[in-house]
Amino acid sequence: MRRKEDPRLLTGRARFVDDVVLPGMLEGAVLRSPHPHARIRGVDVSAALELPGVLAVLTGDEVRQACATPQPVVWRMIPDQRMTEQYALATDKVRYVASRSSRSPPSTGTSRRTRSASSKSTTSRSPR
Repeated sequence: MRRKEDPRLLTGRARFVDDVVLPGMLEGAVLRSPHPHARIRGVDVSAALELPGVLAVLTGDEVRQACATPQPVVWRMIPDQRMTEQYALATDKVRYVASRSSRSPPSTGTSRRTRSASSKSTTSRSPR
């Protein structure tokens, strides 16, 4: 069975979400934790805010203030599946490597539209 989208995909004429550019469009980056388990003791975003092209830096504390309660970040795939509710960014501790945290050093990389900024973070590893 021939699919109608194949010619676009095979000839490089397909359009993907990453190809969309709108006036005033911004791009975001999420910094991930390099620590498997650590308490977040503080964050200094001042250096990140001074970088060219950076319009805002959102921290876990700001997410917590904006949301009335923690919310599930993914939908339930299995009926009666138990899931912890959490904020979209880590607020008090990171619980695994690559946990979404605005308070930890970023992985290296730049976007073609904006540069991601690093922020100085203060974390301590939790005792096991």
